[in-house]
Amino acid sequence: MGAAARAMQMSGALAAVLDIAVAYANERVAFERPIAKFQAVQHNLARLAGEAAAAMAAARSAADAIATALAAPHARVPRAAPGFDDALFLEVAAAKIRVGEAAGVGAGIAHQVLGAIGFTREHVLHRFTQRLWAWRDDFDNESAWAVRLGTLIATRVAARAYGRCWHRGEEVDMSSALTFDPIRLPPECDRLREEVRAFLDEEIAAGTYDPQEPGTIDGFSRAFSRKVGAKGWIGMTWPKQYGGHERSFLERYVVTEEFRVANAPVRLALRRRPPERPGAPQVRATSASRPDVLPRICRGEVCFAIGMSEPGSGSDLFAATDAGKQDRAAAGSSTAPRCGPATPTTPTT
Repeated sequence: MGAAARAMQMSGALAAVLDIAVAYANERVAFERPIAKFQAVQHNLARLAGEAAAAMAAARSAADAIATALAAPHARVPRAAPGFDDALFLEVAAAKIRVGEAAGVGAGIAHQVLGAIGFTREHVLHRFTQRLWAWRDDFDNESAWAVRLGTLIATRVAARAYGRCWHRGEEVDMSSALTFDPIRLPPECDRLREEVRAFLDEEIAAGTYDPQEPGTIDGFSRAFSRKVGAKGWIGMTWPKQYGGHERSFLERYVVTEEFRVANAPVRLALRRRPPERPGAPQVRATSASRPDVLPRICRGEVCFAIGMSEPGSGSDLFAATDAGKQDRAAAGSSTAPRCGPATPTTPTT
C-alpha cells in the first residue's frame, strides 16, 4: 500500500510540476517573445504533459484496483481468493514503475525549461522535483519493482500448466507463453568483456579506487583515465586518423557497461557525452588542431568541454555585456590606450 500511496503522491506532484513549467514558459521572455512560442520548448512541454498524463492514469488504475479489492466480499479474509494479492500487485507494480519513470523524465524537462531559477531558494519548483526524486526510491524504485513484476510473469508462464493469471480477482486465460530471445553478443565482445573485467580487478586490487565508496563513478582520476586510454577504450569508435580504434558500438557498450558495474571513476571519459560519435571535436576542430588534440583525448590526456550561449537571449546564466573605452586623459602624456571601468549594458531580462 505504501508504494501505491507514493505513486499517487508522485502523480499529483508531477501534475503540479507541469503547471509550473507551462506558467513559466508563458511568462519568460527571450528574443522578444515568450519561450513557450519556441518549438523546442513546446516539444519538451508536450513530453512533460504526456508523462504527467501517463503517471496519473497508472496511479488512478492502482487506486481503482485497491478500492475494488477492499469492496469485494473476500476483502476481510486475507488470501481467501487465489488471485487477490496478485491482482493488486500487478496494478501497484505497474503504477510504481510507470510513475517513477515519468517522475525522472518530467522533473528533468521542467528544470530544462526553467533553467537555473528552478534550483534557487526563491522558486518553488525544486520543492516538488526533489520530493519526486526521493519518492522514487521509497518502497523500492522502479527497477526493483520491474524485477518483481518480471519474476511473477516468468513464474506464471514457465510451466504452461499455470498459464492462467488473475486480474482484479478474475481468472484470465493466457493462451500463449511469453518467450524472450536470449541476447548473444559476438565473440569479440565476450573476449573484450573478460579483458575489461581483468583490468578492473587489477586496478581495484592495487588500490587505484574503491568500488564501494559512494560517488566514485561520478569522480575523475587523470591517472586512471590515462590507463583506460592506453587500453584503447576511449574514442573506441573514432577513426584511426584521430587516434581512435574504429571498433564497433557493441564493443563500446561492453566497456561502458563493465565500468559502470565496477563503479569506476570514468565520468568524463565514458559517461558525460563520451567522444564516440562524430561531433564537435571532429567536425568543429580546425584541420591544424585535429592531429594534435584528438589523439590526446583518446589517450585520456585531455578533457574538453563545449560552452554554448546565445547573445541577447536573456539566459538565466548571464545576459549582461560590457565594453571598454579609452581614457587618454587619465593616462597623461602616454599615447597607449587604457581601458576604463566596464560599462555594463542592460540585461535583456
